[in-house]
Amino acid sequence: MLSAITDRGLVRTSNQDAAAAVPLTGGAALLVVADGVGGHPGGEVASALAVEAVLARFASPDGPPPDPPERALRDAFALAQRRIRDRQDGRLAWMSTTLVAALVRGDAAWVANVGDSRGYLHGRDGLRQVTLDHSWVEEQIRAGRLAHDDPRVAAHRNLITRSVGGDEALDVDVFGPLAIVPGDALLLCSDGLHGMVPDAEVDELLRGGGERVTERLVARALAHGGADNVAVALYVPPPRGG
Repeated sequence: MLSAITDRGLVRTSNQDAAAAVPLTGGAALLVVADGVGGHPGGEVASALAVEAVLARFASPDGPPPDPPERALRDAFALAQRRIRDRQDGRLAWMSTTLVAALVRGDAAWVANVGDSRGYLHGRDGLRQVTLDHSWVEEQIRAGRLAHDDPRVAAHRNLITRSVGGDEALDVDVFGPLAIVPGDALLLCSDGLHGMVPDAEVDELLRGGGERVTERLVARALAHGGADNVAVALYVPPPRGG
């Protein structure tokens, strides 16, 4: 199953999130989520350009094959970087976006990210975050300089340290290959989901499965206040022989 959905949420006046989930040739699949960075105009333009660039890198019949996967993902992010920076002019001069993308081929997946949009792998052992947030809060926590209950966490939660379009030299993290088998799920999301819905609830919804699970994930974010735009992209492998 492949599914992607975005929602404006209950507080924001516009939707700066973008998402896609598409099949590729040979049974492969591609997931993408982008979250336009607030504070400057054009977040919705940057996120749309980023998703379109990743799709163009993998879905174009004239493009190079997605092999090796890590290099293909880095190429896709570089294309997104170029397209955004080429459009940075006037009111759009400071636009940028987070970006997370996943390529699935057979029983393996590769996930790349810039910013704090996340990739998760869900299996019988529960929900596991695959990516590392490029945010001031998470980097301080990983360095041992900040605790999860520190008051500065809430105050600086949205401060990211990397973005596509915001950095002249783009630094992309790629994780994989990750084993993914029937019964697992690969989830990409913006902070409108992971910042609103506890992991335990995401785990519960993914265990429930079903064709409308992405809609239920977004609905849960809204039930928790919907304070931000929400973007979700999901891949569930077909059963063996399916």
